[in-house]
Amino acid sequence: SLPAAVRAIHFPPGEADLDALNTHTSPAHQRLAFDELFFLQLGIALKKAGLQRENGIAFNVPPALLSETLGLLPFAPTGAQKRVISQLAADMAKPEPMHRLVQGDVGSGKTAVAMVAAALAVKNGYQVAVMAPTEILVEQHHRNFSQWFEKQGVHVALITGTGSAASKRNQRASVSEGRSAVAVGTHALLEGSVDFH
Repeated sequence: SLPAAVRAIHFPPGEADLDALNTHTSPAHQRLAFDELFFLQLGIALKKAGLQRENGIAFNVPPALLSETLGLLPFAPTGAQKRVISQLAADMAKPEPMHRLVQGDVGSGKTAVAMVAAALAVKNGYQVAVMAPTEILVEQHHRNFSQWFEKQGVHVALITGTGSAASKRNQRASVSEGRSAVAVGTHALLEGSVDFH
């Protein structure tokens, strides 16, 4: 039981296996670890169930649109990229918020996957915000997104906390007026001075 496990860890009986206690492998430790993992998993499941009940945007992502968007990439996507993009497209078609982590080594094509997801949202008439933690990374993403999206007639705004006041004002106005369908930025994207169309 839980009280017996707590008691056994804090006040072990004389015959307790000291090695098991010191290495946290005693039955009492296993009982507490199980409880912690069980309640963590239960909390995640309840949160996910609550999120799935929230309204989201069900994007129209027919196979032809997905194929057309993939064709805009300047290279042939790898099998892994195609699989992840297919999963993202399926999630985007659902009327609930998407929670997905795209993980990969440097140079594995995570930015390309993000660009395809952004393009699907833009093609559905929505604006997209892409946030990165550092200005260097934001500038790199802005360059990449701009090169790709500008060919499609889509303007990409750069939103950061630095730069001249006039430049920041122009970029934010471009987003709020809907002239920029994509905004790439730092946490400055979350500031009150940034309004999306």
